[in-house]
Amino acid sequence: KYFGTYNGGDQNAYVRFTLTNYTHSYDIYYSLGADGMGSPWSSNTSTHYYFLADGFGSGDTWQHFKINTKDLVAIIGGGTFDLNYLRFYVTSGNRDNSTVTLLIDNWQLIAYTTGDPGFEMTAWDSPSNHLATWQLYWGTTDNVHRSTDAHSGTYSANLTLGEWDDVIIRRSQFWTAITPDMMFDASWKITELNIGATDAAALVKLRLEGGLSINYIIATGTGVTYTNTSTVGTIILNNVNTTGIWQTLHRNVTADATALFGSGLWNLTTVELVASTNSAESMTVLFDDVGLVDMFQPEIDSISLTPTQPVYYSSTTVTVEATDSLSRVQKVDLYYRTSGSWVQITNTAEDPPYQMDIPVLPFGTTVEYYIEVTDWSENVAIDDNGGSYYSFVVGDDIVPDVNLTAPADGVTITGTTGISADADDEGSGIAYVEFMIDGVSIENDTTAPYEIEWNSRTVVNGTHTLTAVAHDGAGVTHEASITINVQNDVAPPHLSDVIASPESPQYNEPVTLTVGAIDVTGVDNLTIYYRFNGGSWASAEMAQIGYLFSYTIPGQPYGTVVDYYIVAYDVFGTAEWMGNSTDPMSYTVTDYTPPTLGVSGPPSTSPVRDEVTFHITASDEGSGIDRVELRIDGTLVGTASDGVITWNTLDYENGNYTLQFVAYDNAGNAAEFTLEYQVRNPQGFEVIPDTMSQLLSQYGFILGAVTVVVIFAVIKIIMRRRQ
Repeated sequence: KYFGTYNGGDQNAYVRFTLTNYTHSYDIYYSLGADGMGSPWSSNTSTHYYFLADGFGSGDTWQHFKINTKDLVAIIGGGTFDLNYLRFYVTSGNRDNSTVTLLIDNWQLIAYTTGDPGFEMTAWDSPSNHLATWQLYWGTTDNVHRSTDAHSGTYSANLTLGEWDDVIIRRSQFWTAITPDMMFDASWKITELNIGATDAAALVKLRLEGGLSINYIIATGTGVTYTNTSTVGTIILNNVNTTGIWQTLHRNVTADATALFGSGLWNLTTVELVASTNSAESMTVLFDDVGLVDMFQPEIDSISLTPTQPVYYSSTTVTVEATDSLSRVQKVDLYYRTSGSWVQITNTAEDPPYQMDIPVLPFGTTVEYYIEVTDWSENVAIDDNGGSYYSFVVGDDIVPDVNLTAPADGVTITGTTGISADADDEGSGIAYVEFMIDGVSIENDTTAPYEIEWNSRTVVNGTHTLTAVAHDGAGVTHEASITINVQNDVAPPHLSDVIASPESPQYNEPVTLTVGAIDVTGVDNLTIYYRFNGGSWASAEMAQIGYLFSYTIPGQPYGTVVDYYIVAYDVFGTAEWMGNSTDPMSYTVTDYTPPTLGVSGPPSTSPVRDEVTFHITASDEGSGIDRVELRIDGTLVGTASDGVITWNTLDYENGNYTLQFVAYDNAGNAAEFTLEYQVRNPQGFEVIPDTMSQLLSQYGFILGAVTVVVIFAVIKIIMRRRQ
């Protein structure tokens, strides 16, 4: 955090990096703040480079500045360099009352703790110091060299000792906090070992904050006993004094320090490589790859896709945010597959984000993938979504192409018309084309050519919007619309009056119903519905001759009530009704034929007397006989109910009479038969012969004198009877 009191002087605060090797020295400056927050720098020189740090210009605010030392090397053109100095400067300038305050916190040098663990760097100040980043703390340069017999890389450190030699090379002042997951590594190879029962030894010494040290013995004189103290601990390795092969020390410093000194928090301050001999002894030890080893896995902070929904027409960028606070991220590997084997894509960028591209894949392809992050200590972090792998399906967000090809825009439509469209989608293909009228779906077609037949009479006459909507396999839609003008004949057929022949039918007489029908677009059919005496409706299509339609209803018995109605349909199904089931037209079957009448009685040429019996024969095929009447001289005197009529002539004076027989059927039709008769009943003494004749036939004799009396008595009887 930079802040100060500006008084016109050249105030400045900066960090200075000095990079050196055997032939060159460079200074790189980053200003953290300046007076007026204007750049304090002039132009670069061949050995001095000036920059503004991230956050420069924001006073009295905490800022974070981070730089990769490899970027520093790149600034000066590359090469192998030692970061020899890192210094912070502040200056209040040359004016009175000017002040500068610079607060520095959380300063870290994130690097391999021994700087040059493999002894690969050449010293910058003197070719005689072959171990550039290691200090020759004890001994002479004759004892220390670089060897090409290396555990890894090109070089190793060679400590060669004659008698009475002591050699110590070390790296110090890096104050690294030791965590339980950090390991200390050192590789060595003893190429010569000529020591006896002395305290000669070769070892790796770790100095810890607080005056503590741990000695790892790799060579020792025979019979030497090491005793641990409260500040010094010694661990003799199992392969001590082994010569001729490279061996590796791999120790958990936290575990070793806890075992030797008890639990605590440990900070490593110095690493020393030590060798010593006594009289008449010699030793050569090679050291390589010395330093703390990061056992922490990198942290994978996030994995994202660009685009978030991958599509068929572009590659998919997988972006990984990953960090490693110790040995840094070495590489990020993306593994993906569509089926079968995994495909590996590696990113070795210096800093996040780490981006890798999965190539273009067809729509609908299912892609599985996972991430591996490796740091420079070969620790690997894997994010495979808990073993299920991350996955996506290649999508399609491009709208399909669609075009209405028929009918033409603005055309007038009548009746049923064809609708067709062209549609195409490069990615997911066309799933179907939906045809719509005024936003309402009509029908879908799933195969090309995309076409349907549409009855325009389903909408009212006028202007309408016809739309084709293309749906692709990804559910993306696109539409094309035109305007059409619908003009249909919507009027029903026009009907004439119904002509019934006959108008008033008799029993068993068929009735032919005829009606005329016309329509602009044509009459399809006329259907007649009819029933008898309120029964079930029957229907039939009427026969057509030109504009006339007819149907014959079969003859029915007298008195049958025939209901009927007619429905006319044009070719589009528009109907015109003549009557209906609740208000039909009708007629009743009648009977106009008079009955047949026959009369059987005495001959009209002979006078009649007393009671005369007539036998009547009457029939009617249609409505049946209602009654037969007898009229005498126009006066009704009797009705036949059983085919017999009796005329009592005694009720009439002798004379001539006209007898009229009339038969009526149930329809009121009548048939009549007329006879002329003379009534001649005996009167006065004309009665005696008849009476005597009857008596004689009854009694069989006549008594002379008494005859008058009998006759008189008979006459009296007859007279009484006639009264």
